[in-house]
Amino acid sequence: MKMIELKDRRGNGFVINSQLIELVECIPETKITLTTGKYFLVQDSIEDVINKVVDFNRRVYGAEREVRVRQEQFEENIEEEN
Repeated sequence: MKMIELKDRRGNGFVINSQLIELVECIPETKITLTTGKYFLVQDSIEDVINKVVDFNRRVYGAEREVRVRQEQFEENIEEEN
């Protein structure tokens, strides 16, 4: 799951699955609506929510890409040795 940490209006931390985010809007609080229809009002700004999702995805997919590249390099080295 792709969980990001946010703060509710009282300042309590909680996590949500970022893959379920359908809509983020300012009403003036930041309202996050999920694909399930459930929504949360949070202290985090829209920009903060976006940055948290992007940062999480970079960590996950960046690491995944690093593993793929290293595996390809390893396989190339094996082929060159044979």
